[in-house]
Order: sequence, then structure tokens, then C-alpha cells
Amino acid sequence: MDSNPDAAPSATVTVETSRPAPDAPVHLTFRSGTVVEEADGAIRVEHPTNTFVLRQVPEHVRRTLLRMATGSVTPDADTQAGQAGAIALPPSLALVISRLERLVEYRVPDASGMDALAVETMVCESRHQPLPPSRDVPLRLSRFAYLRREANGLVLESPNSARRVRLLNSRAAGLIAALGTATTVTELTGGLGLSEAEAIRLTSHLIGAALVEHGADADGAFPEDSDTARQWSFHDMLFHSRSRMGRHDYPIGGVFPFMDEIHPTPAIRPAFRGPSIALPRPDLTTVLAADPPLTVALEARRSIRKAARDPITLRQLGEFLYRTARIRSFIDQDAEQPTPYAATSRPYPSGGATYDLEFYLTLRRCLGAEPGIYHYDPLAHQLVLVNADPADRTRLLERAVRATSGGTPPDALITLTSRFQRLSWKYAGMAYATTLKHVGVAYQTMYLIATAMKLAPCALGNGDSSEAEKILGLDHLQESSVGEFTLSAASSPSAVPARRTSWRPANDHEWHTIATERLHSQPSTHGG
Repeated sequence: MDSNPDAAPSATVTVETSRPAPDAPVHLTFRSGTVVEEADGAIRVEHPTNTFVLRQVPEHVRRTLLRMATGSVTPDADTQAGQAGAIALPPSLALVISRLERLVEYRVPDASGMDALAVETMVCESRHQPLPPSRDVPLRLSRFAYLRREANGLVLESPNSARRVRLLNSRAAGLIAALGTATTVTELTGGLGLSEAEAIRLTSHLIGAALVEHGADADGAFPEDSDTARQWSFHDMLFHSRSRMGRHDYPIGGVFPFMDEIHPTPAIRPAFRGPSIALPRPDLTTVLAADPPLTVALEARRSIRKAARDPITLRQLGEFLYRTARIRSFIDQDAEQPTPYAATSRPYPSGGATYDLEFYLTLRRCLGAEPGIYHYDPLAHQLVLVNADPADRTRLLERAVRATSGGTPPDALITLTSRFQRLSWKYAGMAYATTLKHVGVAYQTMYLIATAMKLAPCALGNGDSSEAEKILGLDHLQESSVGEFTLSAASSPSAVPARRTSWRPANDHEWHTIATERLHSQPSTHGG
């Protein structure tokens, strides 16, 4: 078998659906979009996700593959050893089907002979095999399974399954609903009007696809009731699985899914209209002379939730934003450049130079600026007033206080938003995951600069996106909050913070102590 064919095709057939025999346990066909070509003694099986060339194929295998391309075939059922419904194939055909597993669709009919389920393999770990349950063994839909619409039908998936199942009729949909609570084959036959053979056949494929659990223990606990599985939420597991490769076959990465359909969003957000405040620009020579070494800033870095008695100054705020978020340079969209979209360069890293993040500042107090909610214009290096409502300002600041376990509000709350289409125009499957990585590197950049400037920084663990959208006037499909960070002037330390006595030092903890002492041993010249 060869994956790089050079033979020219002489005949082409595409997948069509035909009505299977009503008494067959399963039928094999190719997934929609599969093309089978026969030429020069070889068979080419092609799908947008894979292409295979099969040479020296036995005659009965060749006939089977061609029949699968035009309709479906019915393998023999192995009814021995309690494995009713297991898919048994001749060895030579089983070898080919295993190789083509990701292009094969297993169609499971209901009692009338109409297709009810279609099982597709996303990751070829092994050939799909149904696992027939006993009549009175408890069954339950996996709590990680989810049903969604794709094209013109319903698809059942799980981030823990290498397969997906398409529901092809209402009987299948009713079965999935019934499996939402623990049940048995016996109860399914009474409640849904399914025959016992039909219930076993349909559920066996769902169990084999790891979408339905079976076999609870004496206490009624299923495998997903384990301590390890319980600590995974559905959304966390789905996000982890689908934003990385390995457990699905969906497009992922920089594939530019909308390049020929939608224009990319601008690299620089259109400026808000409103009163603006020009921010002071720091001098590089002064900054280099005043800054501590990187290791000192890294080791001394810590979250400081308490603001100083005196407010942060506009000069400090200007230097902080200039060093963390300004646009250093930009390039317009040009077909001759490596990236087919406009891009910018800023102090923190961003995948593909997309720079989807925007910085909004809610100022409670700042020497040189009026309280308000501002957008930071990274090109003009200025603050533009977005919202002057004191009540909205108070709501955002109070939420920040709650996120830091109480105390006084910060001098400034920085709300990070993402212009999502900056990423999703380029990246498939991982756009939002990339946004959160950008938030992380922006946090670290802000922490290091704030530490070097002897300010009080603190990243927040969560925020209210809906509230931020309303206050900032954002369309949540285009831009929404993804991170929060507080910044204040810091009190002059009278001594290095004492180490918590319950913490045991390891791996040169004194680095932190020495770095903190060194950081505060020199007077600050950063815009105070």
C-alpha cells in the first residue's frame, strides 16, 4: 500500500447511499466525499483527509471496495462467544479496512432496515468494534458526550472518543435521550418500543465508540465516576481535546480557513472617538540606567494587591504601557509578504504577529488623568475615553476587588480583550486557545515591567465578560474580555516581605530574597 500514487485514474465512482438489508447488523461504506479510482491494477481511495493507493489487491477485496464506493456491503456477523454483532471480516479484507479505517463508515440499521447510526473514526487507534451489552447491565451516556448540528444532521461526539456517531433518524435520537440517565437494554425495549436485538445492536456501537458507559460497579458507579475523571469538567475536557491534535480529525493550525471568503480584520483596531490623553514616552537611556537586571525582576516578581497611599502617575502609566503594549512597527497587507494579512510588532510575543489583544484601563485615580474607562491606542500612545459613567467604573473596580479577596480598589484595572477574528481568520481549531496563551505572555510581560518599575501588579483569575462587553460597548462575537490585571503605585517597602513560615524552601529560595532586597535597595527613577 502506497500513500503517494503516481498512476493516472481511468475510472471514478463516488459514494452514494443505498438501502441495506433489514436483517443485517452493520453495513460498511465510505465516508461522504470519498472517491475510489481504479487504474493500472491499483485502487486509489481518496478523501480530503487522506489518500491511499492499494496495489496487488485480492479480487474479493477489490470488489468489496468498489461496492462500498457505490453503496454499502454487509460483512458476516460473528455470533460466537457472546459477541453478537461483532464485525468479522476475512483477514485480507480486515487488513485493508484497518488501513482505510478513517475513511470507512459503519452504518447501523434499526429494525426496519433504515440506517439509524453512522460510526466514523477520527483517530485510527484500532478498527471499530461494537461491544454488545448484557440485558440488565446498566448503561449511561458519557457525561463528556455532546450532540451538535453539522451540515444537515446531528453528530454525537466526545473529547474522550476517537470516533463520532451521526444520528440518521428519530429512533436514534430517542435512544440518545433515553441514555441520559442510567438504564438497561430491558428498560430500553419497554420504554422506546425497540426490540431487544435492535437495542443491543444500536447500543453496542455506541459503547464501542466510547460514547456510552456500561458496567457500573456494585455501588452503581460508572468508570467516569472515578476521582480522576470527576475532576475534569466537560468544557475543560472538550477545550483541551479539540484545541490540540491527537484526538480528532478536524482542521487545526494555520490553515487560513477564510482566506478566499472574508477579508482579514485590520491589524490595528480602529480608534475610538472621544477625548484623549497623550501619554508621556519614556527615554530608553533613562530606562536602561534605572532598570534592574532581568534575573532580579524575574526573581523578585510577586503579586501585590495593596495600593500605596499616593496614586500612580500619568508618567508611570505612560512608561508602563509603552514598554508592554505599544506598536513598535507595522506592515500593511501585501500579497508578496510571508503573511497574507497586515501585522504589527509589539513588546510581547503573539502567534503569527496577529496581536489580537486590546488594553482597556479603568482608572480610579491617576495623577495627571481624570478617572474614567479608557482604551489604550498603541499606535498613537494615548488613552481615549470610552465610558465616563462613575457607576460603570465602580462596578468594574469592585469586581476586581472581589477577585483579589477584598481590600482597597487598585489605581488602575487593565481589561484585556481579544479581537477574535484576528486569530480565527488564520487558525482553525486553536484560535481561542492561542488567545489565552497571548493573555499569559502579556501577563508575564506586565509583571516584569511593573516589577522593574517598582509598581504593584496583580493578575486576576477571572472576570465578567458580559459586564465588560456592555460597559465597553463591544459586540461579543467580535471582541470580548479575556483577562484582567490590576496596577497601582506600590508602597515603599520598609523590609523584604517575610517568607511564609509554613513554606519549605527548595532550590535556592534565597534568590528571591536577594533579588527583592537588591530591587528595593536602589531608588526608583521610573516616572514617580
